[in-house]
Amino acid sequence: MAEIELILIRHGLTEENAMGIIQGHMPGTLTKVGRKHAEAVGMFLADYILQGSKADFIFSSDLARSRDSAEIIAKQLGLSLIQEPLLRERSYGEMQGTHFPEGFDDDLADTDNVLFQGKKVESFQSLRQRANAVIEKIRALKLVHGKVVAVGHANMNNFILNYLFGNDFGKISFKQRHGDIFRIILDAKGRVKHAETYRIRFDSEGNAVEVKKQEKLSKNSQTDFQAIDPSTLRKTKEEVKV
Repeated sequence: MAEIELILIRHGLTEENAMGIIQGHMPGTLTKVGRKHAEAVGMFLADYILQGSKADFIFSSDLARSRDSAEIIAKQLGLSLIQEPLLRERSYGEMQGTHFPEGFDDDLADTDNVLFQGKKVESFQSLRQRANAVIEKIRALKLVHGKVVAVGHANMNNFILNYLFGNDFGKISFKQRHGDIFRIILDAKGRVKHAETYRIRFDSEGNAVEVKKQEKLSKNSQTDFQAIDPSTLRKTKEEVKV
């Protein structure tokens, strides 16, 4: 089996994100800013990361905030979107639709998280099984270009990455912002060969104003990012200036 380039993206900003509401399996509604997030990510992905080459597939969670973001990105890539329920965000059970409580920590193991007890929150075991299923499904694909784009959610993408790196869930947190692109190269055995982060910074209106690259995956770090020369990028739309 040949190498696979996996590009993990988080959906754009939602109304619920802006209000501090726990979404989980709720659909979520993209804001105008969130749609600009997805448009800028799609343009940057097409022009800079893929540089004229093609991705084989673009998948998204079937939740509206991920699906709607992915449809915007898919248009930039000239691909048809495939919805994949395995990419759904973690289910937060009875906490969905409520505001984040003080002391909320998604990285605590199930047994240590007092806030989650009795709330029917999806377990680490279930998330690990889903992450495994996602990767196995991707590795089983018949690829021509060796590239797969997946648009999901911050916490589920985090669990997929921890699975790929063989980390204990909850030990390391890969915090993916709106506008972050995680690019992972898997070798023929499905092991991580290389990983990097591209971070697009937006102004308050959702316009892309800066792009930086980090030769690893971001773990809450603000350092080690290198600016990318914006002159290398296409500027076809006035509202998206990268």
